[in-house]
Amino acid sequence: MTVLQLTDSDVFAGTERHMLDLAMALKDLKCAVIVGCPANGVLASRAGGSGLEILSVRRERAADLSNVLILTRELRRGRINVIHAHNGRAALWGALATFIARRGKLLTTQHFLSPARARRPGWRRWISHQIHRWIGAQSTGVIAISEAVRGTILQRGEVDTKKVSTVLNGIQEPARRSPTTSIPVRESFGESFDGPLITCCARLEAEKEVGVLIAAMADVVREIPNAHCVVAGDGVLKAELEREIASLGLGGNVQLLGFRTDALEIVAAGDLFVLPSVAEPFGLSLVEAMALGKPVVATRAGGPIEIVVSGLTGLLVTPSDPRELAEAVLHILKDKFLGRSMGKNGRERFVRHFTAARMAKEILQLYRSAGDEERERPPESLPIAERPSDMASGAIAARRHCAL
Repeated sequence: MTVLQLTDSDVFAGTERHMLDLAMALKDLKCAVIVGCPANGVLASRAGGSGLEILSVRRERAADLSNVLILTRELRRGRINVIHAHNGRAALWGALATFIARRGKLLTTQHFLSPARARRPGWRRWISHQIHRWIGAQSTGVIAISEAVRGTILQRGEVDTKKVSTVLNGIQEPARRSPTTSIPVRESFGESFDGPLITCCARLEAEKEVGVLIAAMADVVREIPNAHCVVAGDGVLKAELEREIASLGLGGNVQLLGFRTDALEIVAAGDLFVLPSVAEPFGLSLVEAMALGKPVVATRAGGPIEIVVSGLTGLLVTPSDPRELAEAVLHILKDKFLGRSMGKNGRERFVRHFTAARMAKEILQLYRSAGDEERERPPESLPIAERPSDMASGAIAARRHCAL
């Protein structure tokens, strides 16, 4: 079996990182993998550098016939058996190609709580909904990266509920770093090595609520004056957030570092990792921090509820509440034994539940269980699931109360 991991994205963010980790883990399981993406993007460069085969696709239009023809040809030749699409355009190309070729299987992964199409107004939203109902009918399966995401998929009613599976994200094991390697990283921020360092990796966009973290730092600094916070990430709110830092007099305590290729080194150098998002479909950066043995603080919304065992591997707080966030940060920073214990527990939870190897095994089983038969798959009327959030919350609650 040969699987094509497909996207039209030319950036390298959480989804693309997921694709690369999945492709490498599938390769370790002796599954042949090809990565389909724009040839000039970061994903193509990193995947190629890791020894993965690249299938170049264009990005100009959603229904680019050249991409559909390429995929149809590869399916008919038998060079590709499964197309695994990771965004809307790629899913449309894969659905058209498998429909025309009458060969191969299409699986899609939903990486977002609310994809862009769900926010389109009027008739555009209706048309998009109908297209994705057809894509859902052509698909063998849909993978949700968390129970939170699965709930929103069911709520949109674009796919048969029996086709939707949850496979929690996993990451490749990060390189372990000795404490001495953290010294130059911390010193690069102008921070005394003895001062507590809070780290955050997030785009400077509204949904990430970095402003809530900045507001919380005003309370943290009142009790721990040498506390320092660094945020790795860029975005449209950078200037606004810099003004907020200045207005709160936090210029010596909070730094916006912009996009960094050494984000893991920064997290490894910190004492505590914080993700203040109003809601997260998953939260890969939380898993990275836990893999590095760091205690974490995140919001009680979406994916983090399924990752963080509050009180054991970190703390969960109410979204958009800077005071509660500050209290959680101070609670961990003031109790070094608690912080070390949470970091150790988080590391163990990562090893048990959030490795790329575990994720790849579960997804490979979905590829295999889909079957190789040729299918006639006309669109059908799909009912909207009733109260999917209740269905998701039960699974989430079970995860919250499970052991490591």
